[in-house]
Amino acid sequence: MNFQKIIKNSKKILTFFILFSNFLFLVPHPLALAAITPGQVPTAGDLDVTPSPVNSPQDLERVTKNATSGFYVSFFILAVLFILIAAYKYLFAMGDVEKLKSARLMLIYAAIAIAVALMAVSFELIIKNFLALPNAGIPNQ
Repeated sequence: MNFQKIIKNSKKILTFFILFSNFLFLVPHPLALAAITPGQVPTAGDLDVTPSPVNSPQDLERVTKNATSGFYVSFFILAVLFILIAAYKYLFAMGDVEKLKSARLMLIYAAIAIAVALMAVSFELIIKNFLALPNAGIPNQ
């Protein structure tokens, strides 16, 4: 009975912290408001925010290429890790059906990770071809 009260109270405390943290993000920061002059559009420097790395179509292409290559590498590393763990589980399953099912699922997850990595590369090409309009300034390679 005491354990149930602890869980009930912890849920209330967690709900309070979630609501309170959301309230903090909704209230404007006073220093940010002090930097804004009425009638003037604030710049990134006025609000102490880093400016956008995208200022031209070439910058958008560069940012997209960097992001997709990061996804590509991370999903292939994840796939290799899943394959190694699945191999370990297959080796030490010793006829246990549940361990064999778990290893088989890990191989499926590895195949999904490889598919997502390959889709990340194709996503980059789709965006590049979409932006490579005749007058967009991006050469189609």
